[in-house]
Amino acid sequence: MDFFKPSLVKRLVILCIFLIADVWLGVRWIRMQREEVLVPVKNFLLQLHPNLPQAVLGDSLSKTVPVSVAPQVPISANEIAQAINSDRGDRKLHELEVTPLLSQGAQKIVDAIIANNLSFDGIDTGKIVATFLQQKKAENLSLYHDALIGPTTMTQLEEYWKTDTDHVKTIAAPELVSLGVATGTAKLGDQEQGIIVTIYGKPQPVVQQATTQKVVPQKIKFPEISDSSILEALNVYRSAHMVHGLVEHPKLCEYAAKRVKDLVAFGGLDNHEGFKRDFADQNNLPKPIQDYPGGAIGENLAYQNCRNMKTGQGFLAETATALIEWCFDSSTKGHREAQLNTRYNNVCARHQDGYFVIIFGE
Repeated sequence: MDFFKPSLVKRLVILCIFLIADVWLGVRWIRMQREEVLVPVKNFLLQLHPNLPQAVLGDSLSKTVPVSVAPQVPISANEIAQAINSDRGDRKLHELEVTPLLSQGAQKIVDAIIANNLSFDGIDTGKIVATFLQQKKAENLSLYHDALIGPTTMTQLEEYWKTDTDHVKTIAAPELVSLGVATGTAKLGDQEQGIIVTIYGKPQPVVQQATTQKVVPQKIKFPEISDSSILEALNVYRSAHMVHGLVEHPKLCEYAAKRVKDLVAFGGLDNHEGFKRDFADQNNLPKPIQDYPGGAIGENLAYQNCRNMKTGQGFLAETATALIEWCFDSSTKGHREAQLNTRYNNVCARHQDGYFVIIFGE
């Protein structure tokens, strides 16, 4: 037979009193809360008080987190269009007509950005719009477009616009006649990110020849950037990062010239698909690569009207330094790593119609 010491009995009685008070106060606190009770808390209370009513515990015991904040609603496309037209009104310019066609084209870009995990890298937004308009037989427009990732409110967007000189120049263009807007949201990690795409249209100039009229595509004239200046800017960039310089190799130049022709024929950046096809069969490599005495080969591609892949800001590269240190350096898919790779010793750059190819060789 066991005996309890008087002091131990007192302690047990006091402990029971506190335990009953904790359960009673806990139930009252839960009833006062608007959020659902977490599962670990529910399980603990059920062990202490199996008959607690379901109304106290919440609708379900299967949820493992409290009720979360509702997903961010995209900025209204109408609100963006109104802000743009208000800005043009302040500049004494006519309003732009918001057209379903251009808005559908903008939505194509939004969908592509979301499908590409909120990255511009590898997306040719200009080609997306051009292809869409061709399908809709609306090639009588010349277009500007802008895509942005980040802002989730109009306040954030308007603050960004104030610092974006490209946006200011675009909306101030008097020749614009139409506008399309699309928005969306998606999560990047734990953060909700807004996606805003605007497309601006102006009439394509029509040139009369004999008794017929046809639309003459306007070939973009880019500031000239020489191939030799790219090599020079690349070596300055590598030196600044404590990496040895590269030497131009004629066989790499032959292959770079071939890849530029691929891009011109394709009508855009091909996401290195032509490069992959050339190296798919190791027994049937392009002749310049077969003759190249080195080992590994790498490729960087860029369009002169490029985009910072980290901020989404558009930019026309007017110098080789801008191309190397702004376009390639901001890449999130290996272009920066390629131009700083220490295993490469040789290189060659070639360009045509705004397309640039840099081939690296071990």
